[in-house]
Amino acid sequence: MSANFQTEEFPIWALVPKKETGVTNFLVKNPSYDGRNVTIAIFDSGVDPGAPGLQVTSEGKPKVIARYDCSGAGDVDTSTVVTIEGNEIKGLSGRTLVIPSNWKNPTGKYHIGLKNAYELYTKNVQKRIEEEKKEKQWDPIHKPLLSKSIFEQQQFNNENDSTKITLTRNQKLIKDDLDSTIDALQNLEKKYKFITPVYDCVVFHDGTQWQACLDTSETGNLASCKLMGEFSVDPLNNFSYITASDRMSYSFNIHNDGNLLEIVSLGSSHGTHVSAIAAGCFPDEPEKNGVAPGAQIISLTIGDSRLETMETGTAIVRAMIKVMELRKKFNIDVINMSYGEHSNWSNAGRIGDIMNDVVDKYGVTWVASAGNHGPALCTIGAPPDISKTTIIGVGAYVSPDMMAIDYSMEQKLPATTYTWSSRGPTIDGARGVSVCAPGGAIASVPGYMLRGSQLMNGTSMSAPHVAGAAALLISGLKANKIDTCPYLIKRSMENTALYQEKIDHFSQGHGLLQVEKAFDYLTQYHTEQESYVKFIISCGIKGEKGIHIRNASENHIIKSVVTVEPVFLYNEDIDAKHKIEFQMSLCLISDDSWISVPKYLELMYMARNFVIKIDPSGLHSGVHTSTVRAYDTKNSAKGPVFTFEVTVVRPLFANNSSFLSFDNIVFEPNSLIKRHFVLVPEKVTWATLHIQHFEPDVCANFCLHTVQLLPQKSCKFMEYCKMFKLKANEFQAHFAIEENVVLEIALAKYWSSSSNIKISYKLQFHGVTPLNRSIAMYHGMGLQTVTLKPGIKNEEILPAVSLKHLITVLKPNEGKIIALSKRDIIPPHRPIYQLILSYTFSLSKSTEAYATCGLFGELLYECEYESQLWMLFDSNKQYISAGDAYSSRHVYKLDKGDYTIKMHIRHERRELLEKIIEIPIQLVQKLQNQISLDVYSSHHQATIFGKKSSSLVITPNSEVVTLSIGSLPNDKITSLKLTAGHCLSGNIVYAKDEQGKKVDTYDFKYFITDSLKSKNGPKSVDESKTKLEEFNEAICEAKTNWLTKLDYGPDSISLYDKLLEEFGDKNSSVHISWIQCIEPDDKRKFPNCSIKDLDLEKLSLIIAAADSVLSIINQNDLLAFYGIKSDQRPEASKLKTTNDRLKNNLIEALNRKGAALSQLYYYNYVNTKKTNENDLQIIDDIWLQVTSYISPDSDSKSFNYFNIWHAAVYQNYGRVMKILLKMLDEKYVKDIENCLLWAVKVKFDDNESKHLVNAISNALIAHYPKTFRPF
Repeated sequence: MSANFQTEEFPIWALVPKKETGVTNFLVKNPSYDGRNVTIAIFDSGVDPGAPGLQVTSEGKPKVIARYDCSGAGDVDTSTVVTIEGNEIKGLSGRTLVIPSNWKNPTGKYHIGLKNAYELYTKNVQKRIEEEKKEKQWDPIHKPLLSKSIFEQQQFNNENDSTKITLTRNQKLIKDDLDSTIDALQNLEKKYKFITPVYDCVVFHDGTQWQACLDTSETGNLASCKLMGEFSVDPLNNFSYITASDRMSYSFNIHNDGNLLEIVSLGSSHGTHVSAIAAGCFPDEPEKNGVAPGAQIISLTIGDSRLETMETGTAIVRAMIKVMELRKKFNIDVINMSYGEHSNWSNAGRIGDIMNDVVDKYGVTWVASAGNHGPALCTIGAPPDISKTTIIGVGAYVSPDMMAIDYSMEQKLPATTYTWSSRGPTIDGARGVSVCAPGGAIASVPGYMLRGSQLMNGTSMSAPHVAGAAALLISGLKANKIDTCPYLIKRSMENTALYQEKIDHFSQGHGLLQVEKAFDYLTQYHTEQESYVKFIISCGIKGEKGIHIRNASENHIIKSVVTVEPVFLYNEDIDAKHKIEFQMSLCLISDDSWISVPKYLELMYMARNFVIKIDPSGLHSGVHTSTVRAYDTKNSAKGPVFTFEVTVVRPLFANNSSFLSFDNIVFEPNSLIKRHFVLVPEKVTWATLHIQHFEPDVCANFCLHTVQLLPQKSCKFMEYCKMFKLKANEFQAHFAIEENVVLEIALAKYWSSSSNIKISYKLQFHGVTPLNRSIAMYHGMGLQTVTLKPGIKNEEILPAVSLKHLITVLKPNEGKIIALSKRDIIPPHRPIYQLILSYTFSLSKSTEAYATCGLFGELLYECEYESQLWMLFDSNKQYISAGDAYSSRHVYKLDKGDYTIKMHIRHERRELLEKIIEIPIQLVQKLQNQISLDVYSSHHQATIFGKKSSSLVITPNSEVVTLSIGSLPNDKITSLKLTAGHCLSGNIVYAKDEQGKKVDTYDFKYFITDSLKSKNGPKSVDESKTKLEEFNEAICEAKTNWLTKLDYGPDSISLYDKLLEEFGDKNSSVHISWIQCIEPDDKRKFPNCSIKDLDLEKLSLIIAAADSVLSIINQNDLLAFYGIKSDQRPEASKLKTTNDRLKNNLIEALNRKGAALSQLYYYNYVNTKKTNENDLQIIDDIWLQVTSYISPDSDSKSFNYFNIWHAAVYQNYGRVMKILLKMLDEKYVKDIENCLLWAVKVKFDDNESKHLVNAISNALIAHYPKTFRPF
């Protein structure tokens, strides 16, 4: 039975909202003002030129006309130049690359490089491709191979049941090999199934332009790969997809005469979605269009994929350089930047200064997202919060139509701004948000998402709406031959925005953008004398962008000096006549009685000051804001020519009470946010907010956001933010607070919650106050005293110190300053210099770690240096990870081994870089086990190591409480191998309350001031020896040690002969050193070597030296010694030291002899193809001898080496693989991995192992790069 029903036409026009701001009506009236002749620069994570709606404009022109990865993440060093031989060149991968006959290269010279494929993918794409490869390429081969090996193992075990028969030695070896094969196959899958493909890169000049090709075939078949020039030369054709299944678009830019290839891919879907909102064009489905379908796009990637698309100073500055360079060529009139971070201050910073230059000197309208960090005030990010108010900051608005269509909500609610949209004012008083616009859309996403579009929301989506609107306005102005100016564009939007009283003032700015009215404003007032002038507002002695009084608790008038300075667009180039003629008679107005401003201001081309008076005495508690507006008395109808904000907070007082209550607070659809400002009383350190709701049938989603603003710290430094669902129960929040600082409590019902709800909440204060908020304790102090002041109520304390991290200071071992190339020169002639510093360190065990530079920590937009980025490499130069100003976000699990950190810092003043060329950094490692220090309630108990501090109640009337913290025991320092300069960091807590322990914590650092030696007792002295005998032994030891450092040759032979003559018959170490001289660890030959590489003479020498060791050491005596369970003799310690040395020498000699005999056997077998059972038996006997002293599973490098050869001569290739894989777990070594590849090839048929061969071959390229990854 079917139902008959009618459906309405789906409102596709609402997927990318445009009606709300008048865009739809504007384009109906002015279809040719759709953004044509305007280009929007998208500062983001990259734009996919193949995404729906991003192919062409409304005029059929290419939509995306240039793509640049400004981060450097896609850079490939192609400075290696090779010449074609026949039709082939050798790639850096070692593959033979076949040059197609249709490639034109007059010089025959090719630049080559390498790129790991996964460096071009997002993490999600990488995961998808890995799973696809596993399913289609790995599992179909590997699972049958593993199954076959298990069957062979079971068949052997059934035929040779060790419980019924005694296995022969040969049978044991076969069984071990079968078991090892299965272990190896399982380990191979773990280690190699997800190895990154590695692509050869080829760059050349065809006589007309630079061309590049990525060998995605991985076989050297370049004819099957796309040859492309730079994207901007032919945007419709000069991009491709890495593979057909990944749909990850990529393109090229080529720098430095072919020596640097820039591969542009995508860091996330964000930039594509943003571009589709701003300028998407669907010629056949115009209702899906973005705001400005006629505009073109230039993609400038600032999100660094090495940092999970976090922006860097390098990327932002390069993007700005590109805008400056290409401003006229590509008609770049608008920048959209849906990116940003919170700055600790906004009145300074190199990046912000250059941003101002882009607007002021190049006339580009810059639009930026305000941020998604609401609902508390002062949460605007940078940009727009930089030193000047030149950037249009955009808040996120949601309309009833968006709720119904984009979010599929059953009930339409009143229009509002999103709960999470960042709020003004900025900390230094500016409005922060210029206008608001729709902050959600169902728009295009990159092809790699395997979908055409999706819903995203954020101020990231509202900013491109305004950027697209700016393109419409500029397009219309150009069509009417009207010059454009970013100041006037911004003023037109602000003066015509629709301010809505029922929407939160701080999130909507001047109101909802109105495109039609803004265009009318521009066409009507573009001839006014201030049309190309911005007005720089500086308030107070700090020159802030507005007036923000966070604690107006006293009832007295506050005066502030306000400076207004007019500055022309292209100020340095403007004709003097315009400056002389500029003069305005202004009327200053404020609608609020608590603000007094002068009525008039005569303004000319100079800075003028006036005084504003603020009287908060009549204001109730809460936040109060007013806009001071300046009108041109000759034409007030055009609205204010400039404005600035005054924000005053009148806090509540606890009046020495430990709590504040807020009862029966009602939240309705039009009343979404309740703000309370509390001056935190003295003697408290943390707080709890208890929220109660007693209506069982009603629930709603809430966001609690608390913020305290501290000097030169961002809003994130002292905040708590939590989303929660409130049902008929209680929600509790616990957070740290700072005494005598105003605390904002913003409790917001989530924008999509329709319920009317009544709640009550109570703010409870807690804590005792330490005199020192952070403690630095030095080993050797003995005790650290801590003094606590009582709180405002009874507090139970239980002090505890926990050290969690080890901090090591690393000094650079190399520093180099270089002048950068063309893409890093700020127009017209401002070169940027780069300082590259190298640091090295070693880890004795695996741990989590990150690096940080104190000079630049937590600084980006406000930093006086342009950029700081570090990259971490292993001992083979393989890239591992990266970090930036926010290093603690980039914590990585590192294996034991040797590492190198490369850090770069950039600035255009070389002398500043020279001053920091020796700057140290800190390596922060997580301790495997936290360390606790003893805390005592008195100095007396601490000095006698007596009773430790227990819980204690401190009353408000108590005297101060003094605690003593004991030092770290010396044996702990030695066991952790801590040395002078090391620092242990963690925290100290005082509260006994479990929640208090989590939030009320204080930094604690413990510095190691000297290096301690382990307590092994004094070195034993053999009194029977004369000083001369001791001297001769020391000489022998020194010579023996030096023998291992010499290269094999006449000098080492001569030294060995002399040592042999003096000590050869009684000192086994002489012969061991000689063996190590003949065959150093890094020159050992593995079974995959050619027999030509085997030096028979050296092998004979090794065997002879090993036999000498064996003749010196009495193995029966050695075995007898180790058979003693408990040696009570006085000289037991000395005997153990002596016998341990002899044992190690014996094992080393046996291993070396066994390996040498195996190589001789291998040499004879290859030449004669005959086996010699006697020789095999001798080799096996040595192996059994070794395993009588150490386990067959020992990690001894020497034994592993012999074990590999032993397995190889017995053709136990499963055992060879297992041993090699174990060695690779310790450290990647190219010779070992090459041998593994050989073992796989000889063990399995080609069809059985092709997946393994491909994976290991790729690993051999990826694991051992020839150079460090470029910045």
